[in-house]
Parts: sequence; structure tokens; C-alpha cells
Amino acid sequence: MTHTITLTDWIGPHGSHPDCTMDVREAAEAMVDRVNTLLAVAYSDGILLDANPHTGCLVAGTRLGGFRPRSAPIGAAKSKHKSGHAVDVFDPRR
Repeated sequence: MTHTITLTDWIGPHGSHPDCTMDVREAAEAMVDRVNTLLAVAYSDGILLDANPHTGCLVAGTRLGGFRPRSAPIGAAKSKHKSGHAVDVFDPRR
């Protein structure tokens, strides 16, 4: 099991969605890099994370823990998930 999140993981099933623009993808790539740095520190400190059975990776939720289209039924209108600046990390123990 990998202890990183990829841009593909973050995009999930929304790769062809028109809201998933190049600007959003570039912002998400930078954000995922920062999150992966934190995940590496957590792993080196003994924190083990499991893959989400719904996504098959460390992204939480069933479909909207990474990228969220503007029309997503969850999250605020200006959710950082919609601009490439947020991801929910799966952790069933919290």
C-alpha cells in the first residue's frame, strides 16, 4: 500500500468534467505534493493509513473527497476541493 496520493487519485472519476480545468489540476498537483510531504512525516512517525475501500486509495469519501465539481451536492459553494486546494484523507480511526 502506498502512503501517497496521486493527482489521479485526487481527480477520481471526474477527469473529463469541464470544471476540472488545467488551473484546477495545477493547483491540485501542488497541494497533493504538500499533502504527500505530510503523509511521509506521519508514516515515519508510525502512523499507518489504510486505503479507502470506496476509492482504493487514501482519498476519503465515496466520490467527492478529492475534486468536487461546482455542482457537487456536498461542500460549500467555494469549497477548496473545487479549486484544487483540498483533499480529505481517509482515516477511519479518527
